[in-house]
Amino acid sequence: MRGLRFVSGVLVAAVIAITYVGTAGRAVAGSVSANNQPYVTIGNMAQGAPINWYNDQGLQWAGLDVMPLGFVKIGSPNPLAFFPGLAKSWTISKNGRQITVHIQPNAHWSNGQPVTAKDLIETAAIGFASGASQGFYLGSIKALNSKTVVYKMLSGSKYNLFSRLVLEQDITPASVYNSQLPSDIWTTIATSQYTGTDPTLSAKQAAAVKSLQDLYKKIQAYAPSKDVSSGPYVLKSYNPGEAILVKNKGFYAANKIHIAEVILRNYNNSNQQIWNYLLGGQVYQATSGGMSSSLVHRIASVPHNHLYKVSSTASAQLVWNESIYPFNMVKVRQAIAYIINRKAVQRVGEPVGGTYNHWPTTTVDSNTKTYLTKAQLKHLNPYLPSPKAATALLRSAGFKKSGGAWTMPNGKPFTVTLTTVNGFNDWVEASSEIKSEMDSFGIPTTVDLSPTFAQYLKDLGNGKIAFGFWIGTGLTPAGIALRLFGGADGYQLEGGKLVYYSPSAQGKGNWLDFPKTVSVKGYGSVSVGPLANKLNVITNRAQVRRIMQTLLITANQYVPEITLWNYVTDGFVNDKYFTDYPTRNATVMQSCNGYYPPIGCWEIMGYVRPR
Repeated sequence: MRGLRFVSGVLVAAVIAITYVGTAGRAVAGSVSANNQPYVTIGNMAQGAPINWYNDQGLQWAGLDVMPLGFVKIGSPNPLAFFPGLAKSWTISKNGRQITVHIQPNAHWSNGQPVTAKDLIETAAIGFASGASQGFYLGSIKALNSKTVVYKMLSGSKYNLFSRLVLEQDITPASVYNSQLPSDIWTTIATSQYTGTDPTLSAKQAAAVKSLQDLYKKIQAYAPSKDVSSGPYVLKSYNPGEAILVKNKGFYAANKIHIAEVILRNYNNSNQQIWNYLLGGQVYQATSGGMSSSLVHRIASVPHNHLYKVSSTASAQLVWNESIYPFNMVKVRQAIAYIINRKAVQRVGEPVGGTYNHWPTTTVDSNTKTYLTKAQLKHLNPYLPSPKAATALLRSAGFKKSGGAWTMPNGKPFTVTLTTVNGFNDWVEASSEIKSEMDSFGIPTTVDLSPTFAQYLKDLGNGKIAFGFWIGTGLTPAGIALRLFGGADGYQLEGGKLVYYSPSAQGKGNWLDFPKTVSVKGYGSVSVGPLANKLNVITNRAQVRRIMQTLLITANQYVPEITLWNYVTDGFVNDKYFTDYPTRNATVMQSCNGYYPPIGCWEIMGYVRPR
């Protein structure tokens, strides 16, 4: 949900290449006519979750019953290239600080009301409460008429992706959320944007920010009585096992929607459940991580199943909470990087759905090669397995080894708890290999399974996980850098200003606690958080590359993460009842794989229909 796709059951974004293997889209002799056959795929449904887009577990799906203004054309060299969504067209000012959006004239909500400027304006207001609108420096939004809206950047701000993030917004209905917004919401928003030094106004600004944060908690807890959709489908009913969505007759492109009903089978964040559905021929599209070569072959052998592969900008990483001893010591992090055999871990965790990552730099190898020169690549530390190097680092940091076990400088045994998520079999399998390697080196390691990914993220954000798994991802330089050195490291935008929260600030999400400033050879003193945030406003390519080089080399030296593998997602489609999958259209596949399940996006683009 939330406009992202699942890898290993984990929400990530950004596909960059696709290879199709199979014959989906071709007629199959003797196939059954679909007629009113429902399209069955997978989704994730938390028990008791509300029909609320802003709730982390909400029962709504991007591209099905929640629509963006536009679908970004992933893979295009132009970051502002989009397919139309709820926005039929748009005009961007020459300086990039204003975008005028024209709403699809025939767009209607499933309750019969038209999609209007009011919906876009109230979505932006809720965005200020959540922090999303501040994230792209929105200053003001104004309706020119019921179908035309002007977004303007915050005065004095610069952000080269302003228009892109405006168009990526998922629009929600004012008729549903209006009751949750106070009448003075825009006054509060305006007060929250104060950036001056007057102490009285600064105090009011802080109070306004707090008021917006409290408002968003209220909105997240809201439970609307029914789904009100602007997308191709609307939720009809659901139970713990599945959700049933039916065609929204008011959808602006209803003539492209040839499937009357979509069934989402709940998989409870379990790869094994996805595999069972695929092996049984029970779903017509699904992706999963953690597959072995033999499993892929078994699934592909099921009649009408066809495999496609999607390379991504996502990677599996190990991360630390550096506020927890001894992970605050860079030599400890470096030593563990030398202890872990990443090739062995990848072969165990993702032998099919992953490729070996050569350098811990916070991102996949393809990005590292894009931003660093050949000379810089040669000087990166690949942290190849070396017990000798790990031993030297730990001893120089004051650790001692006796009887095959290490003790910390404080005299206590050096033991580690590695946290992963139950049901994420690739992470679980990888954890077993990591435990074996750590145990053999003399650092007893316990693997702790979080019951759900939602709980894992909650515990991570609250600083309860010292050492665990993470997904590195990002389509843009800012996205790559801020994945770690943004909110996870305590840096947030509030009222157009970059603010920092320490791990002790409850609910602010700083679970990384990377040092504010570090010394990097060749780059001097580096403040990673503010530097990463500069990527939001700099457009000069040489400057962007220089910042990325600084951050990637800093990460390689100080090891805030260990990249284990680059993800390659295996997906399957089934053509028993449906045909014309877009698996040979790389742009559509890349763009629609940002939505899970992608069937709604595929249909909007003119693909997939019953046989």
